[in-house]
Amino acid sequence: MGWTFCRNWTRKTLIDYLLSPEYNGNTFKVIAHTCTGNNLWVVFERTPEKEKPYRFIALYLMQNGGDGHGWGYKDMDESCGPYFYNCPLSYLELATPTHEISEHGIEWRENVKRYWERKKNAAAMVKGMKQGEEFKSEMSGKTFFFLRDYSRGYILAENADGKLFRVKKDDIILIEEETPVGHA
Repeated sequence: MGWTFCRNWTRKTLIDYLLSPEYNGNTFKVIAHTCTGNNLWVVFERTPEKEKPYRFIALYLMQNGGDGHGWGYKDMDESCGPYFYNCPLSYLELATPTHEISEHGIEWRENVKRYWERKKNAAAMVKGMKQGEEFKSEMSGKTFFFLRDYSRGYILAENADGKLFRVKKDDIILIEEETPVGHA
């Protein structure tokens, strides 16, 4: 459940190792892989003896250990229900249906779908925002005021004290006017 580091690994050599037959043996075949930041997503096909093959999604969290420790990884698969959802949507189609291999993976796959839907909606919502428009951060629950689109995935906002913040686009909740009771 911990991390594995090697002084000799660079990010590239770590990725090469994790995708290699040396690491995966003969029972795991890499079907697809991609890196999103330091998340290495892999669809594996497992071929157990005397059973039908199945495909599952694995995540390798990667990081530089610093101070000469090289790069390292922590591995988990969808049965662990990892709290990371930026797995490519197409990988859900490549993998064996979840109910055939893991109950925990069902909820995780639904969260991956929600993550991508939310990212799509957040980008559209930010395009329509006006400078000074009030919104809440879902994560912190605090109120901010929109200033401008900042960078990929973020906006620049300020709080009531005038302090500037970088807020993730998919963390925005628009504040809608409340309808008084009895008025619909």
